[in-house]
Amino acid sequence: MTPKLNTWLETARANLAPRAKEIVKQQILEHFEAALERYQLEQKPLLEVQALALADLGDAKMAAKKFEKAYLSLTELKSFTDAKLKAQQSLFLVVYYGLAMLIYVFLVSKLPARNGIIFGFAVLFFYVGLRFLVSHRTNLRQFMMFEFVTVPIFFLVSGLNVWHFALLLDAPVWFIYVYAVLMIWLVVGTIRQFSSWRKLVAL
Repeated sequence: MTPKLNTWLETARANLAPRAKEIVKQQILEHFEAALERYQLEQKPLLEVQALALADLGDAKMAAKKFEKAYLSLTELKSFTDAKLKAQQSLFLVVYYGLAMLIYVFLVSKLPARNGIIFGFAVLFFYVGLRFLVSHRTNLRQFMMFEFVTVPIFFLVSGLNVWHFALLLDAPVWFIYVYAVLMIWLVVGTIRQFSSWRKLVAL
């Protein structure tokens, strides 16, 4: 490996996850070696052959953008790792939602839309609790699979419950529509991250 090729690789792989860096390095080295062999057949000087082979790789910064679309980036890996870490540290939320649910079940009897509130806390309790358990028993790939399956379902169920709650309390129409748009935006945002999860699985 030449110093210039090493610099090219460092630039092109700067924001890739560790495993993705190794995959890209192997691909680029194979491409570079093939180019060297091709130009050597033309009886060119070694330095010129190396320069031409390096030029075949293109601009390193442009290549970096392409690699980040095709492979898992450090930014994506960090977001996944942070999500799993937060889930592992969410025991307080599990206890909080569980207690809130029990309070409304046993201590609050005369409140408009009481059943809707109980259902809302129950959904939060079971979702956060399941997420807490899964984060401790799975690797990063498996946890993110759980996330992409359950998060849209959680948003949809919670959204429908709040919608019903708002209608029951005769909330303003604008509130209902704004909340509906927010839920749809959250679900779409989660689905759009599916490509990032696919890159994680491919490593």
